[in-house]
Amino acid sequence: NNQLDKFQNEKVINCTVFGTGLQAFWHIFSCIQLFREKNDCSEFNICILYRSSKMNLTQFDEMLDDINLTFNQIPLSDTQSVSSAISKSHVIFGCVPSLEPNLTYDLLADINSQVTHTYVSLIGSYKPEMHECDSKLVNEFKAQKVPILVDSKEHTLLESGELIDASVKEDELIEIGHLTESLKPITLKENGRTVSLCKIVGLAIMDLCIAKKFLEGM
Repeated sequence: NNQLDKFQNEKVINCTVFGTGLQAFWHIFSCIQLFREKNDCSEFNICILYRSSKMNLTQFDEMLDDINLTFNQIPLSDTQSVSSAISKSHVIFGCVPSLEPNLTYDLLADINSQVTHTYVSLIGSYKPEMHECDSKLVNEFKAQKVPILVDSKEHTLLESGELIDASVKEDELIEIGHLTESLKPITLKENGRTVSLCKIVGLAIMDLCIAKKFLEGM
């Protein structure tokens, strides 16, 4: 909820998703539902970054026909367009099991970005050799003494290559179940943008939280 509050003055939400599978689809769907219910947003610009094939958008037309949706699908190889999408994003979801990071500190620190806050959630990497964001971004959280939100301290420090490479310690993380106050962001000195980072490795906690929100709204 506190992340949604950071966007209370935004009526148009820009969301970027790495990946085109079912996880990416449900991230987009859940994001739209949460923002329309909590923040009364009615317009969404969705950017989908893909490796080989585009996402089938048919179901969005069927399930969300009362919302103004704009989709833009960009190959990850188009680095200039990817950079532009990250620069404009309020929300970024990582759903690609990649060895090399697709999301970097420098992309978020673009001096041309006009976005005041960005929430980043990464679920794609689940082995020590995998990386969705770079060590420079993780190290900035360490330097500013801002905890990274995780589903499990134990499991992320065994499985998440981003955290392992940056030598993150348990006291530099906070588990979702222990989050009782607002999730503090870092501030990027290059453009003043604030960033919150969530790293999930697969305990289904995020699924349960989202399901609870949907049930509360019924």
